[in-house]
Amino acid sequence: MRIPVICIVLCMSLSVASGEELFTYGAFLKHGSVMLLIDEQTRTILDANQAAVDFYGYDIDTLRRMHMGQINILPDASAQRALQLHREAPTQYAHFQHRLASGEIRQVEVFTWLFERQGRKVRLSTVRDLSAGSDLIYLLDRVYTQDRFAEQIAGFGHWTLDRNSMRIFLTEGAAAILGIGDQQISYDELHAMVVPEDRITLDHFHQNLLEFGMRSEQTLQITRADGKSAFVRIFASYDPFTNVLTGVINDITEHTRTLDRQQHQATLFIIVLGVLVVGQFVIINLLMHFRKLRKRAESNLQEREAELSSLVASMQDILFVFDQDGRIRSFHAPDPESLLSSPKKFLGKHFQSVLPAAVSCKLEQALDEVNATGLPSQFSYSLDLHGQKRHYLALVSQMRGSASGSCGYLAVVRDVTTQEQSRHLLALQEKQFRALVENTQDLVIRFDRDGRILFANIAFEMTTGFAREDFSGKTLQQISFADDIEKLLRLSIEDVFTSGIPKVIEFSYMGMVELQYFECQITPEIDLECDIVFDSETALCFDTVLAVCRDITARKRNEDAMRRSHSFFLSLLDNFPTMVWRTGPAGHYDYFNSTWLAFIPTDVSTPFEGNINQLIHPDDYDRYTEAFWKAFHARENFELEYRLRHHSGEYREILDVGRPIYDLDDVFAGFIGTCYDISERFRAEERLREKDKLLLIQSRQAAMGEMIGNIAHQWRQPLTSLSTTLEEIQDAREFGELTDAYFDSMVSKSMEAIDYMSRTIDDFRNFFKPDREKVPFCPEGVLKRSLALIDASLKTHGITVSIEHLPCQHGRVSGYPNEYAQVLINIINNARDVLVERHVAHPAIRVRIEGRDAECMLSIEDNAGGISTDPIDRVFEPYFSTKGPGHGTGIGLYMAKEIIEKNMGGTLSVANTREGAMFMITLRK
Repeated sequence: MRIPVICIVLCMSLSVASGEELFTYGAFLKHGSVMLLIDEQTRTILDANQAAVDFYGYDIDTLRRMHMGQINILPDASAQRALQLHREAPTQYAHFQHRLASGEIRQVEVFTWLFERQGRKVRLSTVRDLSAGSDLIYLLDRVYTQDRFAEQIAGFGHWTLDRNSMRIFLTEGAAAILGIGDQQISYDELHAMVVPEDRITLDHFHQNLLEFGMRSEQTLQITRADGKSAFVRIFASYDPFTNVLTGVINDITEHTRTLDRQQHQATLFIIVLGVLVVGQFVIINLLMHFRKLRKRAESNLQEREAELSSLVASMQDILFVFDQDGRIRSFHAPDPESLLSSPKKFLGKHFQSVLPAAVSCKLEQALDEVNATGLPSQFSYSLDLHGQKRHYLALVSQMRGSASGSCGYLAVVRDVTTQEQSRHLLALQEKQFRALVENTQDLVIRFDRDGRILFANIAFEMTTGFAREDFSGKTLQQISFADDIEKLLRLSIEDVFTSGIPKVIEFSYMGMVELQYFECQITPEIDLECDIVFDSETALCFDTVLAVCRDITARKRNEDAMRRSHSFFLSLLDNFPTMVWRTGPAGHYDYFNSTWLAFIPTDVSTPFEGNINQLIHPDDYDRYTEAFWKAFHARENFELEYRLRHHSGEYREILDVGRPIYDLDDVFAGFIGTCYDISERFRAEERLREKDKLLLIQSRQAAMGEMIGNIAHQWRQPLTSLSTTLEEIQDAREFGELTDAYFDSMVSKSMEAIDYMSRTIDDFRNFFKPDREKVPFCPEGVLKRSLALIDASLKTHGITVSIEHLPCQHGRVSGYPNEYAQVLINIINNARDVLVERHVAHPAIRVRIEGRDAECMLSIEDNAGGISTDPIDRVFEPYFSTKGPGHGTGIGLYMAKEIIEKNMGGTLSVANTREGAMFMITLRK
């Protein structure tokens, strides 16, 4: 049953393969097999034949409205995969389960073919019922026996690959093809039998079967178990339901070899046939080529005649054609104005009758020379044409025919007036150049390859005393030139001829008056028209060299003077009393003068070796190197203080001042510097600092004395109150009025006075406590605390203090608040003393605080009439006082300025106003 169905499908496939034109709709409807037409995209049934109506039990209209999903039963994912493979392949065979109208499920075998009908893809499916298969057992056995017989006769065999175990089951025919006795073999064993170059092909074949499920075939070369090589062809298909590959293997070894022999014979036949065809084709082409060559020759001849006519027409030269007797037959003149007369006057006439006698004579001589030698002859002549003298160059040659020999003469006449003028100008320039060379003070000599002097100017004669006839054509050695100079020049000339590169040398020569120095440049004298001759190493295009020697005696004297001057200044620098050093452009020391070297210990090796670290104090070395290299890389001046080891063994304070230096071309050449021993100045500064400390102590002691007086003023009232309280307690006891309540009130009043005195002591003790580090503080707050300490003293003398109440948001400053308070108290106390001394009627002190962007200024002004000292800044000098003898130390304002300017980085200044003196303190925020 299966074979006829396949044949039916294949026959109808051949019909639908070419398109809907070949599809036989009548055969479809009348066929006895179950057939369906299915839309490939939607899977709907487009049509069915009568056999399908009978099999499924639906009427034809119902079938045409149904979807394949209503008939096809897909129980699992494997069935889905089979359906997908079924849909993708153009032809396919598969097993499905179909539901009938009665609900019965039938096992069916489906053969399909894909084609296009009316612009869409349609599948023709032929369905065979497999349910009634019991009667097939006999047929299967019979078919199996027939298959075995067919395998033996046709040389093929069947095989089955179980994908689960990867075992291949072979029929007897398949095992015989592979040359093995067993009918089972693993896939790996089969893979190993395939030749290496076909194994990848086998893997792709296997993979494609699994992915696409189409029936495929592949030819492979294997090595049989008996070692023989064979060619096999494998036909296979994949059943996704059983996960089994089945197929046929065919031994095509003899067939392949027969095809190879046939192919070889066919190739030989084709080659012989091709040679015959090509030979015939070549003969035909040669005939056609000869015909084309003839036409091309005729065309080329016409083109050459046209080109010759165009060439003659484009020539700027004048052409004359003469016959054998000298008559002018034709001419060509680009400019008719260049002719002596009109063509009518000379055409057909002899040249002697139309040309001037001088030109005619030269032309006749040229024609005689051409007739005698057969070679062209050239001559030049001049004519006065239109009032101008023109120069011409004529070339006369014979004109020859193809068979009759000479047929006349051709004269080509060129106007060379411009060239003659250029030649004349060139001769004039050469004359001027020669005059320049002859009159220059430089020695100019031309040498050939053998070193012979071809030319030398007058300067050479005057310097050496040789006459021109003495040296012309001779070498320097032949004229007995100085041996050392002769050798130097000879070797240099040979070097220039060898390398082709100019060379500069210097030598001295005892002239007729004095010893002279010369700088000689030897240069190849290039000949622009010479042929380039290549030797083994270089290309030469010159046969002479030119030596130009300049007298550099004056320059040598200047250089000698500069060397002496340099030596003098170097000696001066070396003996300079200040230590001097220098570095190169890389920053390495390359010079120390003798003063510097005498300063350092003698046991230390020279600092050029990079051991400067042995001389600088270890605590200063890092700071020194950082500052030096920072200035060096920035090309900036620098000043640096550090300690350097003295030859006495001690470290001395050094001030090092460095500057960048540049050469005459403004190129950085390094650094130069001087070192100064400032040990004495440093000791003096130390003594001055000690003195300042002493002054500070004195100032504190003076301030302490002032504070003790202020304490006395502050304590006077509480002591008086305490004394009065004690007297009241005593009186109360004597009069019997001392009650407990009264006693307690008196004790409380006494304790208040004692607490006030204790707070006063604490305030003054904080005032004298030194500040150890800078802290931010508000100047107004420090001012109020300071005024609180001396308030009693000010009130005692009736002095009023007014403050412009500017809030502290004007800015906080960084500094030492206690030292700032000492400065304020010192200035206010000085104002108090002046107000008391001058008996001012209404003594007053005004304090104003002003905040700016980056600074805070506090001013203290009195109304005592000002300071009469000139200049007024002398009040800040140590031990200077405007008070009388014994009334002032003169260190208060000095220390105040030191505190503000040195310790706190601010300024303290004084100025007279209309009412008195004003001190201004400015600190940065």
